[in-house]
Amino acid sequence: MADGRPADRSPLRFFVLVFALAIPFWLLQPLTEGMSDVLPMRLPTSAAMFVAPFVAALILTRADRRPGGTRRLLRHSVSRQGIDRRRWYLPALLIMPVLMFLSYAVARAMGDAVPAPRFDPTYVLVSVALFAVAGLMEEVGWMGYLGGVLQQRRNALWAALLLGTVWAVWHIVPYAQAGHSVRWITWQCVLTVALRVIIFWLYNNNAGSVLLASLFHASINVSDALYPVDGSAYNPVISGAVIVLAAAAIAFLWGPTSLTRFRYSSSRPDAARVDTGRPDTAGRDTARLPGPDRSGQRSA
Repeated sequence: MADGRPADRSPLRFFVLVFALAIPFWLLQPLTEGMSDVLPMRLPTSAAMFVAPFVAALILTRADRRPGGTRRLLRHSVSRQGIDRRRWYLPALLIMPVLMFLSYAVARAMGDAVPAPRFDPTYVLVSVALFAVAGLMEEVGWMGYLGGVLQQRRNALWAALLLGTVWAVWHIVPYAQAGHSVRWITWQCVLTVALRVIIFWLYNNNAGSVLLASLFHASINVSDALYPVDGSAYNPVISGAVIVLAAAAIAFLWGPTSLTRFRYSSSRPDAARVDTGRPDTAGRDTARLPGPDRSGQRSA
């Protein structure tokens, strides 16, 4: 495979293992309900299942018995190599705050009783620290282990929608344990799928950068936790509509095949773009991923 990932890496096996590893956290939630009071947004303790994709990726990488596979996976997940100029840090960190600001503006315009934004510095620091770790651990699995493999089977948009759907379903139990309504959960799942499209866009335009994916993942959770006062007025119906429109715009402007060719640009994709193994919409192959392993072994 062009990006060094073996064709036999099974998405289904990974998904099953991730769900299996989450079950103990779901079952322990009723025994630890009081701990939610000290977590951002009163998250259920079952949200600690964020370790599951990370652990699943390590287990399956070791099971393949490829020399250095685990080390490459971890090294690549925190590497800045491949990020196409530092400008890509801006969308990774700022897209979600901007979308939440737009959601806030829409809610106010619709007459919703949302309070004025107010931030507690301690709460902000705790949220950033917690969600930075959680985002990285999830994305080591979702994108570091699986992101490239899914795109070798279908196009980038299809891969994003598939992984986004699994990601959303995986969160349903914690959402329910937090006491949210069916309507709230449904819209939260919709926006979760849309967010995965944005993650694939960042990932593909930067040589499969797990670091950018994890930074954006962290910004999602931090933005939700702070909106507009400690996450107290977060509404996934309004936010979902805004985020779906943003994801749809990205898919339209950069194309569903690879999410890397800007519709109104005549320039060829450069070497920082991920190789999806598929031709782009103009009939030319996408650029190859300059990964750490070009020998046919699994890249990390």
